[in-house]
Parts: sequence; structure tokens; C-alpha cells
Amino acid sequence: MSQNDTLSIQVLDTVQYTLKYDTYNNTKNVAECRLFGRNIHGQSVMVHVHGFHTYFYIKKWNAYDQEWNALKQHLVAHDVDIVDHTCVQGTSLWGYQFKRTQTFVKIRVKHPKHIYNAKRAIETYNPNLELFETNVPYELRYMIDINLKGAAWCTLTRYTKRLQHRKTSSCDIECDVMHTNVTAHEPNTDTWLKNAPIKIMSVDI
Repeated sequence: MSQNDTLSIQVLDTVQYTLKYDTYNNTKNVAECRLFGRNIHGQSVMVHVHGFHTYFYIKKWNAYDQEWNALKQHLVAHDVDIVDHTCVQGTSLWGYQFKRTQTFVKIRVKHPKHIYNAKRAIETYNPNLELFETNVPYELRYMIDINLKGAAWCTLTRYTKRLQHRKTSSCDIECDVMHTNVTAHEPNTDTWLKNAPIKIMSVDI
């Protein structure tokens, strides 16, 4: 199949996997999100989703402009590989906010383990800094970002189907795709409300 083809699957499971070397993006020690499901023909599908970086937030503090470079160096020294950072507006769920927004620093990291490293490093740098969303699992973060609901359908575009000798699973179809080329569908039409022909096994214990 060429990269112009599309593939729609009903996603039944997602997992995080660490790649020592990602040949798709020529990067080392990165995470990928693996989607498992079936297409409308009943074929089992495994999708290697590349290029998605998880993130966390720090509530912007008064001395942010003066201290960011020092904090960044402190994080790097504690094995935190920062991809980028941006300031965003948001609202904390804690307490009564009355629609009041605040500024947060959104920090994307190369691997989910770096969030744990960052959390410990920031506690030693300045325990008064407020951290948010440091405990969101990698695969759940991806599902939230693309609005992929449980057992919902998604469509892949510009994906690459793996040849038999490169497959790492027993699925009928195994493919690679960039995370930006996965579109989740709302289950609100006949097309995306139906179930793929899945096999159901019941065990009586």
C-alpha cells in the first residue's frame, strides 16, 4: 500500500512501547503508542504511532522569565530531555475559579519516564512550584489529545504497511503512521457506531 491509502479501524486496546531506535524518525530511546483493533473486514490491525511526545504543566511563577534557563539546565542535568516548551492559558480544577484562567508552562518531553525525572528534579529545585498532569499515562494522553474514545473508530492516512519480515505481531495488518495522521471519529453516525466483526470469547470460572 502506498502512503496515499487510508485505513479505518475500531480501536480495542492501546499500549505504550519504548523503542531503542526508531527507524521511522531516526531517533533513539523514544516511546510509541501502539493501537490494536480490527477493520470492517474483520482483519486484526496493529498500528505503530510515531512522533507523539507527552507533556506536563508548571503553573507560571513570578520569576519565570529570570529562572527558566536555570530550571531547564537543572532538568537536563537530571536526565530530562525537553522537546519544547510553551506558555498556555488554562484553569485549574482545584478550588473555585469562576472561569478565571491562569498561565501555565507546557513542557513536552522525549519519553514518558522524563516526566517522573522532572517531577523529582523540580521538587529539589523549588518545592513551591505547582505541577499539573504529571501522572497521565502516555497512551491515555494520546487518546485524549486526538479525542479517541474507548472502542471508537479512527482513520489512518499516509501510513506505511509493514512487510511480513518486519512485523512484530501476529496481526493480519501491521503498519506505521505519524501521530498527526490519525483522525478519531465521534460515534454519532451509522458509519462510526457499528462494531467491527470481532470475536468474543466467554470463559466461565
